[in-house]
Amino acid sequence: LTLQTGGAGSGSSASAGSLVVKTDSTTQLTVAPDALTMSPNGTTVMTVSNSSVTASRNVVLDGTAQLQTASGDLTLAPGGTPVMTLGTDVQVSRAATFSQSITVGSLGSADGTAGSVAGSGLTLTSGSGQGNTSAAAGGVLTLQTGASGSGSSASAGNLVMKTGSTSQLTVSAVAT
Repeated sequence: LTLQTGGAGSGSSASAGSLVVKTDSTTQLTVAPDALTMSPNGTTVMTVSNSSVTASRNVVLDGTAQLQTASGDLTLAPGGTPVMTLGTDVQVSRAATFSQSITVGSLGSADGTAGSVAGSGLTLTSGSGQGNTSAAAGGVLTLQTGASGSGSSASAGNLVMKTGSTSQLTVSAVAT
């Protein structure tokens, strides 16, 4: 079965039209020469062309589905502004706010690799209090080493502050 609209003539002015699938008077699917548009219940949810796929509703993946690229990195760019790139590493190009705790193996500055390449300065702040009101106040920044486990052999490590490779301040746990 072949469904075809327009463009079958041999004249130079012959042009293809669109194939429209409807239920009652509601358009469900439109196949045009340059795009495929899906509109369940008359609401456009996805348009596919030769250059892009546009989803105008949430894309929900089931529990076994994966979001993948054929090759290269995956970039998240809301409004066309890249904010995160996922590849062999994760690059966040905008400020990030975490509402829950995070765990990292090492933390490095933006243009350096943690511990091996000199990078720009790294600043950790907690509620830095740089607001416009007189009530703006700084928060508490807690640096913790070890001993967060509940096992009897859990022990705290040292907190060492260095400039270059020279230790300037060492905070050690006191045995009680």
